Amino acid sequence: MHRILRAEQYVPVKINGKDSPFTTAAPIPKKYEAKLYRFAPAFMDRSAECDVLYQSLLIDGWAVRSYQNYAREEHILELSVEEPFFMLHFSLEGYVDLEMSDGKKHRLLPGQYRLMQFNTGKHMLKFKGKRWYEAFFIDFPGDWTTQMASKSKVLKWLLDRMEENQNGIIPCASRIMGDQVYELIEAIRNRQPAADSISLAHTEAQIRDLALYAIEQLPPTLERLCMESPSQIGTIKSFMTNNITRFYSVEEIAANFGFSVRSFQQLFKNSTGETIRDFILRSKMEKAQKLLSRPGFSIKVIAAKLGYQHPGNFTREYKNFYKRPPRPAGNNTNLVAENDH
Repeated sequence: MHRILRAEQYVPVKINGKDSPFTTAAPIPKKYEAKLYRFAPAFMDRSAECDVLYQSLLIDGWAVRSYQNYAREEHILELSVEEPFFMLHFSLEGYVDLEMSDGKKHRLLPGQYRLMQFNTGKHMLKFKGKRWYEAFFIDFPGDWTTQMASKSKVLKWLLDRMEENQNGIIPCASRIMGDQVYELIEAIRNRQPAADSISLAHTEAQIRDLALYAIEQLPPTLERLCMESPSQIGTIKSFMTNNITRFYSVEEIAANFGFSVRSFQQLFKNSTGETIRDFILRSKMEKAQKLLSRPGFSIKVIAAKLGYQHPGNFTREYKNFYKRPPRPAGNNTNLVAENDH
């Protein structure tokens, strides 16, 4: 048994067609501590094929969950769902191939989000070996869902499919996770555990904001739903831009989307006219300009926010790119020298 989908419910799981010998690891190994968030207690399920970290929070019918899977080898998780349900699903790192009980297949790419409905039956998740997969889920309270369905034809369609025990994945307007989605997720995951009613109210408000924003991105009609599909290159660009502080190599980015390095580089260059490294550098410099325009951000802080370990490296790249040194807002002196060591 393994809590892979629902916050408080175990779902029977098999790995590669065999009963999964998951055990709970306690304490969680130190090598995973940097992967944990502050919003909820962390637990770990372990098998020969993978380690799974999960954190769940329940507030007034809302359930949010962080799910991370480190695959030691390629494996298929077979999930047995006993009651239909749906969730808002955000893919944050790595990809997974999903085959639903009706035989329909979906590749869940990082940097995309979707509403997903699972009917009763067996569903397959295929993970590649020695890769990290991370997702964030939201389950809605029933009364909130019913209320929202009265305003959204597409959400009503999803609920009807649940009643008919049919699977469904609803794409949000572009299904691409923009800045606002990442910021809302980070705000939820990095909140201190709610210790009083005021803290709980703030956390619930953030969860509602994220859910409402996602619902508002739904196509307004079923006809639009059928016409719209996410842009693969748009998803990749958004993923890189919103993970700009992480030390992703070209190899790691390609693996996140299931490409070889060579085919990934060719696809990106043919689609954008830029190399991957040029795009990453330009994105960092454009974000640096925005941060420099805000009062209170020093060179050292901005460099850290952009993933530079040493402020001097940021200063040199900025100067080479814009032909002038970076200057924080409201400061007329060159603050670069002290950080250029």
